[in-house]
Amino acid sequence: MKLRAKLALLLPAIAALVIAGTVATAQPAAAIVTQVGPVQVANYNSGLCLDVFQAGTSDGTPIQQWNCNRTPAQQWYFIYQQTGHFFQMIAGNTILPSTNDRGCLTIPNFSRAVGEDAVLSHCFFDFAVSDQGFSLIPDFTVTSPLPTPGGQFRYRFINWGSGMCLEVDGGSTTRGARVQQAPCNGSFQQYWIVTT
Repeated sequence: MKLRAKLALLLPAIAALVIAGTVATAQPAAAIVTQVGPVQVANYNSGLCLDVFQAGTSDGTPIQQWNCNRTPAQQWYFIYQQTGHFFQMIAGNTILPSTNDRGCLTIPNFSRAVGEDAVLSHCFFDFAVSDQGFSLIPDFTVTSPLPTPGGQFRYRFINWGSGMCLEVDGGSTTRGARVQQAPCNGSFQQYWIVTT
């Protein structure tokens, strides 16, 4: 009984110390970063998945569509920086312990060329100056949330540098068709479905 009484007196004091310690060591809030993944990303038109060619990890590896198979080369992580209103798409096969660099889906060199191929490049986490920033909406001054996994949702991925949409070249439904950017036009080849 005495032990219980002592604990009853000590617990509020311990709690106060813990709270005080937490307050004293609190750091200024950093930019809020959220994540979705790993997910598969399938083209709405073809039903095929966004895929890193031959599971490559080097800069310049092409991004294509391929039969959905849930391999790491088809697993994507969406990393969102709220203060920049952009997200990056990181290939799952580059997050493995055997790789030194994370690889992001990139429209290289800030290209504004119609038909520029998407490739894999090592990730730069300064979204505001990268050619790896994407949004779900064209107005980058408005917070763009990450996609919600589920077959009932369709999304366009709009590149920050060019303002163009990610699509499958020519609306192809064949394996190995390249993924590129083109002016957003609402066609089915520019819509993607994100699933777990």
